[in-house]
Amino acid sequence: ERLARNSEEFYHPPFKASEPNQDRSRAALLKLNREVSPTRSSSRSGVRESEAAVFESVATETPLDIDCGWCRIPHPLKVHRGGEDVHLISRAGGNTLMAVFDGVGGWAELGVDPAEYARQLSALLEAEFVRHYQDIPREASPLLTFLSSAFRRLECTGLAGSCTVCAALLTQEGALHVLNVGDSGLHV
Repeated sequence: ERLARNSEEFYHPPFKASEPNQDRSRAALLKLNREVSPTRSSSRSGVRESEAAVFESVATETPLDIDCGWCRIPHPLKVHRGGEDVHLISRAGGNTLMAVFDGVGGWAELGVDPAEYARQLSALLEAEFVRHYQDIPREASPLLTFLSSAFRRLECTGLAGSCTVCAALLTQEGALHVLNVGDSGLHV
């Protein structure tokens, strides 16, 4: 039920695509305020004042941030292995890294766990991010730098496998970096 409700909100966001960005932000904030506000005035003006206060606070004082979560539902035939996909959500120095690694299932025919490669690459990418997050402002393509280093380290282990990678990095300065390797993708 929760997944269906979240999917419905994804496909029907609380704003129209033709609205200017500020109006979309305001609509989303107003919806959030109505959902999480434990107490609010029952009068129409009280609601507007409350909504305006939330919007003003977020628009002027709150840095750009992202809330993220995950839900992994493996294919029924792959449940015994825990699936082949891996996710990563990590924060360091005000930066947020999110990534999905999709292990290539064909490796299972050769006796290789397709998720192991994805797990190892995920762990190495997170290690690079945590170790070098302070270099992000100086990097033109920080995700490519981190992933290249993680890949080189993984290659040294001789682990068989492969995976796609779809990663996004929201910096503390508000820049969004996206990297996609393979047939995965994301919507912004």
